[in-house]
Amino acid sequence: MSMVGLHHDRTDKFEIQAPYKDFYGDDYVISNTEELSNSGATIKVETIEGLGVVYTITKSGIYQTDSTQEKSITLVLALNNDNKIIGVLLPAELYNHTKGGFMTSAMEFAQSFKDMSLLDVTDGNAGATGDVVAHNSRTLIEDMVLIVQGVHIS
Repeated sequence: MSMVGLHHDRTDKFEIQAPYKDFYGDDYVISNTEELSNSGATIKVETIEGLGVVYTITKSGIYQTDSTQEKSITLVLALNNDNKIIGVLLPAELYNHTKGGFMTSAMEFAQSFKDMSLLDVTDGNAGATGDVVAHNSRTLIEDMVLIVQGVHIS
């Protein structure tokens, strides 16, 4: 047993980073977590004590033009207390639409909401079909942001 202890002491340790550290710093506290369903989406709402709220929303939508098959995307929106979107995540492991350049385009679109007030987001930002890469993913992301907006102001 002492050999296991010695081995453990010599093993490199990795600091586990809190998931929202980049948005709220090292000392944030999640004071409340709530699970909701709204408009076909599942939403986890995490209240960050004194700093804001994080919405993790998962919704399915058509991922390929000329197909009726739907696949899900998970989007994370971090807001401060002034409703400003201070962080956007599109976790690759929870992105079930086409990867590669399509996912890059979807991520760039999702990041375009950063530094906006959630209350100022309007419909029609995804671009016209055929004019943009990943139109279906972008449309789904826009729909998800608008769902979060409705939940946030209710």
